[in-house]
Amino acid sequence: MMGYFMVATPSRLLGRANSAIGVLAMGAMPLAPLIAGFGLAWAGRQGTILICAALCVLAAALAIGNRALRSLPVESRWAAHAAQYEAD
Repeated sequence: MMGYFMVATPSRLLGRANSAIGVLAMGAMPLAPLIAGFGLAWAGRQGTILICAALCVLAAALAIGNRALRSLPVESRWAAHAAQYEAD
């Protein structure tokens, strides 16, 4: 996804776009230990593992179910695909 993101984002906006992605990614990082900590306290080891596995399955299902993501072309056609969404 990041490869397509780099091709699709105009060069003049790459810094801003990378910063926005970085904020989202870094903001999500504390969620794993938070879920694990509260999960271990409330659901125990097996329950926490099942909750985390369910979250992974949900994320995979969302990615698989996303038609736009599935329709991305092969790498050699990324630039042409991204160009059709550029504003004039």
